[in-house]
Amino acid sequence: MSYTSVGFLIFAAVTVAVYFLFPVKKYQWTVLLAASYFFYLYTSFRGAFYILVTTATTYGGTMWLDSVIRSSKATMKEKKGEWDREQRKRSKQAAERKKHRILAAVLVVNFGILAFLKYYNFGVESIGALLGRELSRATLKLILPLGISFYTFQSMGYVIDVCRETAQAERNPFKTALFVSFFPQIVQGPVSAWDDLAHQLWEPHSFDFTRFKYGCELILWGYFKKLVVADRAAVAVGAIMGNAALVSQVNGTTLTFSLLLSVLQLYADFSGGIDISRGIAQMMGIDLVQNFRQPFFAISINDFWRRWHISLGEWMKNYIFYPIALSDPALAFTDKLRKSRFGKTKGGEHIAKVLPTCLASLLVFLLVGIWHGANWMCVLYGVYNGVIIAISTLLEPVFKWQNGKLGLTPKSKLLKLFRILRTFVL
Repeated sequence: MSYTSVGFLIFAAVTVAVYFLFPVKKYQWTVLLAASYFFYLYTSFRGAFYILVTTATTYGGTMWLDSVIRSSKATMKEKKGEWDREQRKRSKQAAERKKHRILAAVLVVNFGILAFLKYYNFGVESIGALLGRELSRATLKLILPLGISFYTFQSMGYVIDVCRETAQAERNPFKTALFVSFFPQIVQGPVSAWDDLAHQLWEPHSFDFTRFKYGCELILWGYFKKLVVADRAAVAVGAIMGNAALVSQVNGTTLTFSLLLSVLQLYADFSGGIDISRGIAQMMGIDLVQNFRQPFFAISINDFWRRWHISLGEWMKNYIFYPIALSDPALAFTDKLRKSRFGKTKGGEHIAKVLPTCLASLLVFLLVGIWHGANWMCVLYGVYNGVIIAISTLLEPVFKWQNGKLGLTPKSKLLKLFRILRTFVL
């Protein structure tokens, strides 16, 4: 059921109507659950098993984590007057180890499923190319379930938050199922955090004409981007870039124009789909996080990724970047490098300070590239972004010195324009 199909429009309209007409506001969220599962089964029936596995492991894992957390706190309270500091420390450490084993099991199952379904054949083909052998017999006819990247990342973020004790585990399995499968975001995202979305899904909502109107406007804007801009640009892009023989014949101006159109097509299609998702949710009183914020006005690649696919960037920052950059080994390495002869030089001090950040950025963007697709172009895309961000971070003092020599301040309009154009070209 495509976002741009008449069937989807009818489905969305019926869902919104039933949602507001449902007589028992306390259980209004069950309409969303029923609609989400209808949409998923209708669109990706053969992949439904995998979203059920993710839902079951997410619910089971968070309940188990919650049990360990409650048990540890109860024990600490009970033994408050009996245990000394060392005994309390050992008890906490034992609970932490158990939590991390549970978390690891849930992550391995879910990311294992995602990796196998999405990357197994790519891995086999890559090994075959490396060995110079045809390994097509080792490839499998795998089904990639609808939205598996989005719902896996969203669900695992919730499990990590429960393990960190920054989110409360939901005791109702059907509410957990709704969080995993909420239909407006299952196709293209955004990837929402538990604290941002969950409570909105099962809170009762009354009809609000202003929110309904803005939701409709957002949907129409999304359709305009997808149908008028992206689909029309795709015709021109496909006519030139999709024809290998023609590419070698046309001039550079035509190729450049086609490339710019392809950028516009990608942005309009992706952001248009997100607008439709956010608009449907907003009509029902639910705010999905913003996923794009004028990305082509970014002044650096780092800034670009704070504006483009924002929810993915936030997920990577919270669950990959910070745990690596602020880990004990990273901090110990930084401290050791700072105390070395190299670290006491002007340039060495800066490098020692930012090197863990640069290494974490490289890993994050390698994962971002892999997340986008199972091919080497996506891997290179991730590495390309990571290398640029790492180099710009390492050379930040040089850029500041250069701008000072040229008399350019951070508020300079000329510098800002240059940085926007440079980022767009990159």
